[in-house]
Amino acid sequence: MAQKGGAVISDIKISHEPFTGSNKVSDGRTDLYLGFDILNATDPKNLDKCLPERTIAVVSTTQTPTGQMVSNRKVLFPVVVDLTAGIDRVTRKADNVFLDGQALAEGLFADAMATNNFMVGVAFQAGTIPLKAASIETAIKNSGVGVEQSLAAFRWGRMAVVDRAFVLAEIAKYAPKVVVPQMSATARAIVDGLNAGGELKRLLEVRVPDLIDYQDEAYAKRYAEVIKRVMAAEAKAVPGQSSLAQAAARYLYKLMAYKDEYEVARLHTDPAFTAQLEAMFPHGYSVKYNLAPPALAARDPRTGHLIKRQFGSWMLSAFKWLTRFKGLRGGSMDYFGNTEERRQERQMIEDYIRELDDICARLNPANHAAAVALASVPDEIRGYGHVKENSIVEAKKLREQRMQAFQNPAPDRREAVVRAMA
Repeated sequence: MAQKGGAVISDIKISHEPFTGSNKVSDGRTDLYLGFDILNATDPKNLDKCLPERTIAVVSTTQTPTGQMVSNRKVLFPVVVDLTAGIDRVTRKADNVFLDGQALAEGLFADAMATNNFMVGVAFQAGTIPLKAASIETAIKNSGVGVEQSLAAFRWGRMAVVDRAFVLAEIAKYAPKVVVPQMSATARAIVDGLNAGGELKRLLEVRVPDLIDYQDEAYAKRYAEVIKRVMAAEAKAVPGQSSLAQAAARYLYKLMAYKDEYEVARLHTDPAFTAQLEAMFPHGYSVKYNLAPPALAARDPRTGHLIKRQFGSWMLSAFKWLTRFKGLRGGSMDYFGNTEERRQERQMIEDYIRELDDICARLNPANHAAAVALASVPDEIRGYGHVKENSIVEAKKLREQRMQAFQNPAPDRREAVVRAMA
């Protein structure tokens, strides 16, 4: 069962003797419930085929988003443990096998197309397919399509049942090494100067160095100065709390690190990104870029939206050249900064800083939770171009609602009880 482009369900009957009639499996008559997509595997209509005393489930837990999840970020993928529990209830729980088939296949072959044969190997080794391994491998060879990889995927799927740790160790050998960059002395001094701890410190250790790379030291210091004011106000109003400072650290950074042409160029030329590509495609690769820079792109006459154009790998040289001019960002010489979109992005930074200062000036225990919610409004801003424009409109509506809650906080229930008892 798979759900890309719609659910695909196949019933297979294996018999020693020829049989006539439909190949459809009746409810409660399934021996192997093989699921390549966990969402479809939990569909009640499909689960009706299972029987707790009979059916063994072999299901990939890969979280493949549905079209609705892609188009609406508020639609979240269900908790995987809850999904597997639903399958366990109608199958032989003790014998079931759940694993992220796509992640393992991609780790082994750098190719999601190996997932299906990998999962067939898992099902075979789990003792649920009444065929010989040689027969399955002969069928793979006879298909004539990606034979070498398909055979290897089937065999590695079997190994995942026998010794999962061995498979994971093999994947780890060739996995790109994640090197955590060391903070520069400048970034460390800025972070340490705030004397933050816990989660807030972690947020700052990631964001301060990035803002230095994004623009410069002064830009990062401005960010830190705002966070310092929020920390001081929160410590005074609600000692021991840091959720407001954390929200400010997250969302001021989000607004300050808006993705303009200079930042796109910097990210694409980042040595760490290049190293990841080389690790993923050791035999070479080519890159094409689909871009719609507001200062250069044409607009669709019907929708008014910017039209993306495809650029070849030569664009990487242009990116390297462009990164040298990030110091022009926001100034009079910034060619890309005069569009309405870029002006709006810069204005949102100023508006948000003023709002944080206003929140700090009026912060108290009663409105603290509402203050955190108000400071988190930028979380609603998503995307680029017209998608971002629409999300900004929605964020402004949400801001008005949360501002009302901040200005008129609900009375503390405990205080109301005390007054009633007085």
